[in-house]
Amino acid sequence: GRLQPILAQMPQAITGAVLGAGETRRAAAVAALEREAAAAEAGGFDLDAALEQDAEPDAAPGAPLTLPPREAPALTLDDLERVIADPALLPPGSEAQPLAPREYGLLAPGMAERLRVTTDPAYYAEHSESVELWSPGNPLFRAPDHLPPDAALPAGATLSGLLPH
Repeated sequence: GRLQPILAQMPQAITGAVLGAGETRRAAAVAALEREAAAAEAGGFDLDAALEQDAEPDAAPGAPLTLPPREAPALTLDDLERVIADPALLPPGSEAQPLAPREYGLLAPGMAERLRVTTDPAYYAEHSESVELWSPGNPLFRAPDHLPPDAALPAGATLSGLLPH
């Protein structure tokens, strides 16, 4: 809320107070933080309230934030797993070498060496320093050429429905 700008300054203020010389300096730092907090409570900017208002302009103040329903994605990670696991479905010149369940060594045109990719978001979350999530938006992801671009997909179409069976 309104205290966020003050809370953001606290680590630096605490470090200065703890490492500073003497009890007087610590007391002055605490008093300064208390003054800023009181001033913020009296009329500072409430970032949380502003974000809630932007998200739901017609919602009552303090009402729980609800998100609008989303359409099902045209590309699911299970669909992408099917593509990367089948050499015939990969873009021309691309190769995916299985390394582990839902993990591959991907080599695509223009790449000097294979890179580790996965279609498992949980695995990616645990190993993000050494593996890429192979999905739209990632620079390593190139949709197969025989598929229309996302913008050309008919409403409700899925990758599963477009892939050969």
